[in-house]
Amino acid sequence: MKNDNSQKKASKPWLRLAEVVLQIVLAFILFLQVNYLSCRRNEAWDLSRDQRFTLSPATEQVIGQIGEPITLVLAFLSSSPIYEEVRALAAEYDRLGKGQVHLESLDLSRSRDRMLELESLYGVKFNGDQLLVLGPENRFKVLRSEDLLISETADGRISQFVGEERVSSSILELIEGRERRIALLAGDRPSDELAAVASRLIPFIEAQNGRLETLNLEDKQRIPADLDCLLILGNTTDLTDREAALLEQSWIRSQFGVVCALDPGATTPNLDGFLRSVGLGPRRDRVLSVVEIPGMAARKSLEVPVVLLPSEAVTKDMGAMTTRFTGLTRSINVLFEDDLLLAENIRPIPLAAASEGFWGETEYQEEQLSYNPDRDTGAPDLVFVAGAVERGLPGDANLERGASRMVVMGNSEVISAESPSQQVAADFFVSSMNWVMKRGDGLGLPPRSRVEFSLPLSGADFGRLQIWILFVFPAAFLAVAALVLWRRRRW
Repeated sequence: MKNDNSQKKASKPWLRLAEVVLQIVLAFILFLQVNYLSCRRNEAWDLSRDQRFTLSPATEQVIGQIGEPITLVLAFLSSSPIYEEVRALAAEYDRLGKGQVHLESLDLSRSRDRMLELESLYGVKFNGDQLLVLGPENRFKVLRSEDLLISETADGRISQFVGEERVSSSILELIEGRERRIALLAGDRPSDELAAVASRLIPFIEAQNGRLETLNLEDKQRIPADLDCLLILGNTTDLTDREAALLEQSWIRSQFGVVCALDPGATTPNLDGFLRSVGLGPRRDRVLSVVEIPGMAARKSLEVPVVLLPSEAVTKDMGAMTTRFTGLTRSINVLFEDDLLLAENIRPIPLAAASEGFWGETEYQEEQLSYNPDRDTGAPDLVFVAGAVERGLPGDANLERGASRMVVMGNSEVISAESPSQQVAADFFVSSMNWVMKRGDGLGLPPRSRVEFSLPLSGADFGRLQIWILFVFPAAFLAVAALVLWRRRRW
């Protein structure tokens, strides 16, 4: 018995050692598994106030369209005031690119061989901070530090960083090989009015690799065939007979794109007639509601809450989003079930509808208003305020030979200087442009500008903050330390 006990006691240290070794091995295996899973399946969270390290859905879709690898060459000094911003932005492109976007960082003081190679291939001079976007067939874009900023304050601080807009636009240009040509129909509009509209459009168009120009059809025999998109935005005068004929001629031609935002206050029978012929007829009404508050007179509400409808066209990735149409809005008669149009291979699509409680009022100039189902547009039918249409060639039911596309909105202030916060409305407009240009389904959410957040402090507030930092906080810590020391001595 004594021998058995002694053998058991002698074997216990070996068992314990084996258990310890096994635990270490299992812990090491667990450590490897956790690291493997974190590399293969990881998720990033952006906790910054303005989401500055999160790429927009538009950029993600641009990255998804990349067929051949894109290289981002970061040639910035670490002392640059936007170095961390640009580095984090390029790293996010690299992360989401999944092999299609590659980030390369250059040390301007050590990477001499690589810099000479890039200079010989692309003719780039490394004489300042810059980000190179290298694409297929030796196409490239150079983005200098000043290109990534819109403006700076008088004291030299950066007020707005627009790196994502510039990089995404550059990638689009390298993928497509050219800028998209977008024209704003001039008509009889005054030059200052055209300039005001163009100033609101240019930032959105440039972010989508487009170039905006004005187009006057009076001296043209036809609408240019290489035009990617024609914009008819808030024209206060009607199309002439000649302009309407040229527009119809180009529409019948395949591969033509139009985005039209109507001015409800304008009288445009030629334009309205053309739109009715393609199944997107503007009604002679105003979309509104009547707000009744007890004890107060009823008043008209013309700011229309809008719901974007899910579709395979513009709103594929925007269905159920909501926004507001400011100013005046006309309803659109979207003939999406018209057999005659479908027989001609014309397919209208509803895109947006007014929220419940709003209707298309035909007698909108009257003081006392109420919904009349005999003359107004409303419940139980939806009040459409935007629609799209595709026109395919005869016999091309699947639109394999291309199609003309158009989007019509019953409001001319979708992109308005007076309502810069209406991001969804602006997204909807840009998505409409991209859809008529056949640039991917749903592409169009413009990358967001990153605005630096600052906390303004007056002189008195700054003085109080200094008192707290220099005196109150240290005194509080000393008091806590003294209390702990006193209690220890008592014990």
